[in-house]
Amino acid sequence: MVPAMSEHVHVRLRRGLGVTEDGALTEESYCRCGATWTKVFVLDDGPGAGTADAG
Repeated sequence: MVPAMSEHVHVRLRRGLGVTEDGALTEESYCRCGATWTKVFVLDDGPGAGTADAG
């Protein structure tokens, strides 16, 4: 099903990257309509370290 032209489609624009106190990487995005998202990537110190778990 194709959305009607009057429906809004979010375009995620990157606002910035950061690191939490726990060492997780955060990516902040926003849409011009005012919607915002934060994606958190938690790094594992065990085997396979360096792979991110998007939350």
